[in-house]
Amino acid sequence: MGQRPTEVAGDPNINNKSLAHWFNTAIFSQPAPFTIGNAPRALPNARNPGYTDADMSLFKNNYIGRAERYNVQFRVEAFNAMNHPQFAAPDTGVNDGTKFGTITSTASGTNPRELQLAVKFIY
Repeated sequence: MGQRPTEVAGDPNINNKSLAHWFNTAIFSQPAPFTIGNAPRALPNARNPGYTDADMSLFKNNYIGRAERYNVQFRVEAFNAMNHPQFAAPDTGVNDGTKFGTITSTASGTNPRELQLAVKFIY
């Protein structure tokens, strides 16, 4: 578990966020030995990267047989169709040097674009 840093007056939120600089790290410093930093557990106006996902499906019904009783359905499904990466939270360890305030990985459990093809017979 990390130690809370000392925070000076200022806004941790910045306008031009990038993976290399997600929040204002200049207002945080390492607290003196054997003291607890004054930074709050949650910063009210500094947010983690958002989650963006778009799933798409395309179905084609083909009716066959007498009185078109049967249906052969072709399906194409795309998960995370826009292939948008889901980034993890920035590094919050004030002792981590140049990694402090940067995003170095994607969130766990997120996948790149996945395509699924299927044929379904409905009777």
